[in-house]
Amino acid sequence: MAQSLHAHILKTGTYRDVFISTSLINAYMKCGADIHARKLFDEIPERNVVTWTSLITGYVRNSKPESSIELFVELLQTGCYPTNYTLGSVLSACSSLCEIDFGKQIHGYLVKYGLELDTSIGNSLCGLYSKCGRLAAKAFQRIEDKNVISWTTIVLACGDNDNAELGLRMFADMLVENVQPNEFTLTSAMSLCCVAPDLCLGKQVYS
Repeated sequence: MAQSLHAHILKTGTYRDVFISTSLINAYMKCGADIHARKLFDEIPERNVVTWTSLITGYVRNSKPESSIELFVELLQTGCYPTNYTLGSVLSACSSLCEIDFGKQIHGYLVKYGLELDTSIGNSLCGLYSKCGRLAAKAFQRIEDKNVISWTTIVLACGDNDNAELGLRMFADMLVENVQPNEFTLTSAMSLCCVAPDLCLGKQVYS
């Protein structure tokens, strides 16, 4: 269906309509047809940041983080400014590839333009730095409006850094803040209980 629509768009010339083309790019990406999405992207004469972000995010969702980062570099070269959503997707790509250095460059951009305090961005930074305990903690602390994803990410980061006790204490702090854990938070906390040196704390989580 998406390919038939693509052919119709080319035939009628409506591929010049950024809204229509971007919608089709999203449809291709949801079907895993990233090659067709890129082909359509290249055919669009004037792209906006939403169009770029659709393809960048689509690559991340289709497990092609390298392509996502490469496209992001292309975006910057055009002089187009990325949105928070664009940057969050690129940070996710960096996390998948353990590209800490490039992620730090993105972090610098965020600081420069005052974007790092955004909750979704903060969550992405926390995930990126999950292998670097102190950096993850700093990113977490700077999130002003922490949500369940923020807390779950820092609990996972503690586990990645073999600090089960701290992870469980973060989980306890989450409950004190009246943030409702989801299934991922609970699974992570229970995993930490198995290796937590403080058994009493582990029992509190199970209860």
